[in-house]
Amino acid sequence: MRPNNQLGEWIIRCPDCGRWKDARAAGIVRIHARSVGKRVLGMCSDCGRMRWLRVERVEDLLEAAQAIERMSADLEAGRVGSA
Repeated sequence: MRPNNQLGEWIIRCPDCGRWKDARAAGIVRIHARSVGKRVLGMCSDCGRMRWLRVERVEDLLEAAQAIERMSADLEAGRVGSA
């Protein structure tokens, strides 16, 4: 089986401070993985505490960021809430 995390495809992120790191650089290999809400227990180097770090797909984060930008533009243009 081939790992499904090419460099930069998956990240781990601290839910408290937001620090992130490439999952492969952190030693995490996802094999044909696709999940929502995956977490691993690990040490956050910024917080200095054990945390349930989130394992997230970069593609999903980019899609969410684009959706937020579209919603923000709609709010500024007054296109939300009027039907």
